[in-house]
Amino acid sequence: APDFQLIPIKTRIRDYKSWVGNPSEKLDRNGHETHAVALLLKIAPLADIYIARIVDDSDSLVKVESNVAELTWLQAIKHAALTWQANIITMSFGFSRDVPEIEKVINDVLHERNNKILFFAAALNSGGNARETYPARYPSDISIQPTIFNGGFPEYNPHLDDYDQGICFGTLGENVLSVWLCTKQPPDGQLWQSGASVSTPIATSPATFMLEYVGASSNETTYKKAWEKLQKMEGMIEIFKLMSS
Repeated sequence: APDFQLIPIKTRIRDYKSWVGNPSEKLDRNGHETHAVALLLKIAPLADIYIARIVDDSDSLVKVESNVAELTWLQAIKHAALTWQANIITMSFGFSRDVPEIEKVINDVLHERNNKILFFAAALNSGGNARETYPARYPSDISIQPTIFNGGFPEYNPHLDDYDQGICFGTLGENVLSVWLCTKQPPDGQLWQSGASVSTPIATSPATFMLEYVGASSNETTYKKAWEKLQKMEGMIEIFKLMSS
């Protein structure tokens, strides 16, 4: 488990901002946020990480689904994209209904950034009788499902019929060990977790690697064209198709 107080790790967490409770307190009442951040520190070792806290816990997430427009979620997305200038925004949450306010802010951000930003969203774990959740099913987001150890999709994934051309992306999201510093903390400070909220940050790792590798060589003519494409969803999806074929 990473020690968040070590200088090499602390310097990679470039900023933290909370839109709930006391903004100066760095809390994780649920545990999933720390679990995800620790995964990112491990699988994307050169990435700068910015943390936006938008709910207290998973119960709060359920309660606010019908009232998203009045929350500061939209400000958080804008802040990550326009103030932090994030290349990738990963969202390990989802709603059963479409949320026009989130759609609008994503469209505004894409316009401001000339489409050069990637949104990853969890498809969630409701099984074949439920739709893929929102914003994962929004066309401007890359939807991520969890897979088991051999690359297969577990039964609790959403049904595939709604996916464009029958294509969906998934990566390891079953029994993944990472830091757990919340209530009922395990003796070694780590916990096995499963689901799309786990696989979504993991899926950003190959995207991060490609951006880092191609971006470092973007002065060369061949790589410059690839760099322009990879910063956009369409380009990264083509890479993911090649990786998974």
